[in-house]
Amino acid sequence: MHIGRRIRMLRKGMDLSQSYLGREIISESHLSNIEKGRYIPREDILHLLSKKLHVPTEYLLNYKSINDQLETELEYFNKLIETNLKAAEKHYEEIKKSHVYIPSIQQELYFYLLSIYMFYKLDFGKAEELYYRLDNFITEEDLENTPNKIKRIYINVLALNYFYRKEYLISNQYFHRLLDMLSLSKKIKRANIQHNIALNYWRLKDLVNAEVFCKYSLDIYYKEHAWDSIGEVYNFLGIIYSEKYENKKAIEQLKKIFQIPIDDLEITGKTYHNLGTIYLKYNDYMKAIYYLNKAVEIKKKSPNKKSYVNSIIVLIKVYLKIENLLEVERLFSQVNRQKLNDIDHYRILSLKAKLFFLRGLTHEYEELMIESISFFKQEKMFDYIINLSQELAEYYESINKYKRASIYYKNSIHIYKKIYSG
Repeated sequence: MHIGRRIRMLRKGMDLSQSYLGREIISESHLSNIEKGRYIPREDILHLLSKKLHVPTEYLLNYKSINDQLETELEYFNKLIETNLKAAEKHYEEIKKSHVYIPSIQQELYFYLLSIYMFYKLDFGKAEELYYRLDNFITEEDLENTPNKIKRIYINVLALNYFYRKEYLISNQYFHRLLDMLSLSKKIKRANIQHNIALNYWRLKDLVNAEVFCKYSLDIYYKEHAWDSIGEVYNFLGIIYSEKYENKKAIEQLKKIFQIPIDDLEITGKTYHNLGTIYLKYNDYMKAIYYLNKAVEIKKKSPNKKSYVNSIIVLIKVYLKIENLLEVERLFSQVNRQKLNDIDHYRILSLKAKLFFLRGLTHEYEELMIESISFFKQEKMFDYIINLSQELAEYYESINKYKRASIYYKNSIHIYKKIYSG
């Protein structure tokens, strides 16, 4: 962390060349060395550069000064991210408004990292936009001389970034590194990290380790009476046991949620959704419909429309299974009123393909299935690729188009080996 990085970021933000910024102040080569951290500029140089960069003089001069009031606000911001995201977002706006320029490089970096961390929980697009500019502030090479609290949040941000890029092994390496950095007294934070490690193992189809780290986090949450977090873990364990084909055990985990004091309605909605999904696997369609309708009813009131759409999608699957096409059409109409992201759009598209198939519109069925598989390949959504490829292969085989069937069978087997066999 050095002042040269800030100067470079400001210069590039104004689209200025080094020769223009340094003109009548310092040589282009000297400015280049300052930006690379090779030289520490004198105060008179920083003063002149601040005028040319249109920033307050203290923003360049006081880069080592710590503002005690801001430090308190940043620590409170960090706490809110873990406990109350809505309040954290409000506090973020207040800090931005009252501290347009943060002279301390350390405090500016801390605020920037905390902001990325918060937005990974709230708004993935905004988080990625901020992450893209992170190298302007810090790289892994700078960590040796960085305060521990900044190291921790930086490693956490890297772990989350790799998770969202679907690089789950690398993400877990950073999460394990973060776990080693945290003291044993940071119980809830350790539990949160263990939960994230479990999530990565689940994505990697390592259900054994996913279960182990889930139970590590569950033990801590129980000791700390973190009831909403306990509800999240029981939901996760329900999914893990379901994927291990231990459906009775999965249902037991999910029904434990109704025995603890949960404040978050979204967790209750998620629980009904997961119960409906498991009963669908059981082919118990009436119970699946019952629980999914309860999930939709709760999620309809939630600002999290993605979760609401997700339950409708599974409900459509149930009605397609029992060939209740009127209900399918009604639900398509309902979901079409929502603003869908690309992934949900193609999940819906693959279900519309099945509706076309049931109506005998096989050409339209093939077109939508091929388009959906192509999208899920691009997004590396392997479960969808496997399931849709296998379904399309079976369809082509049933109409004696064996070459096409072979292509999609091979596609499914290739992905299966890649993911499930490591």
